[in-house]
Amino acid sequence: MRAIAALYLNAQSAAARADAAQSRVTDSSALYKLAKDKHDAGTATGVDVLRAQVQLANDRQALLIAENQTKQALLELERNLGMSPGTPLELAEPLNYRPLNQPEIEALAPAALLARADYLSLASQREGLVEQQRASRARFYPKLSINGNIGEIGRSIGSVQTTGLVQGQIDFTLFDRDRNGEAQELASRVKRIDDQIADLRRGIEEDLRASLLNLDSTNEQVAVAREGQELAQRELEMAQDRFQQGTANNVEVITAQDELARAEENYILAVSSHVDAKFALARAMGDTEKNILEFMGNP
Repeated sequence: MRAIAALYLNAQSAAARADAAQSRVTDSSALYKLAKDKHDAGTATGVDVLRAQVQLANDRQALLIAENQTKQALLELERNLGMSPGTPLELAEPLNYRPLNQPEIEALAPAALLARADYLSLASQREGLVEQQRASRARFYPKLSINGNIGEIGRSIGSVQTTGLVQGQIDFTLFDRDRNGEAQELASRVKRIDDQIADLRRGIEEDLRASLLNLDSTNEQVAVAREGQELAQRELEMAQDRFQQGTANNVEVITAQDELARAEENYILAVSSHVDAKFALARAMGDTEKNILEFMGNP
């Protein structure tokens, strides 16, 4: 389940990059038109036009790459879903940020022990070994058996006499080295399982704590990346206004476009990391499919 979710997240990230690349092409096209109009009006140089044209060409190239990566991501997702290659496939929703109320580790750990298949498997193995120990010890208990029979004996019907026999027997074991060896082997296996269970308990708690740390960190990363994206957008708008008013050339605009592209990529990476942290927490908690659907906001 997590592998499919990771492929879906990869497709969402690729689609978000393609959308961002398309937005940059739109901005670059507007900038190129503005530079050309200002050049025709004699208020911009040919270098401004050439610079805007180069930026537009670069953004178009980046868009082609992003679109191809999106198609490749969808193709890989189709294959892992068992769909025929080339089957039309649309993502249910774009990549977006949904904050998650971070649960407390004290509540997660006991629930995870009841849901994790690896822990339940070890617990089941231990229960089976304990039953074997009980059966092994039961062989040393005394065994009481009672047998009896009843019948009729005689030469004729009139002389028939009832006869019977009742026997009681008690068996108990004094020495049985095979049983002692079996008991020691079972005790050793139980101890080994107990050690594995204790280690897995610590591992589950470590997984949960690491997932919560990642979730908290990615929450902060998204907030910082969103702020950086907003600042970069404002910088681009201000640079465009300065160029349009003729108080600067379009070098500032090109630089601001690059800064915005970097900020958009940082935001995509931050949101992707946050979603992946949700996947990791869902897996650490057990019942991965149910938890992933709940964390992603699906009933």
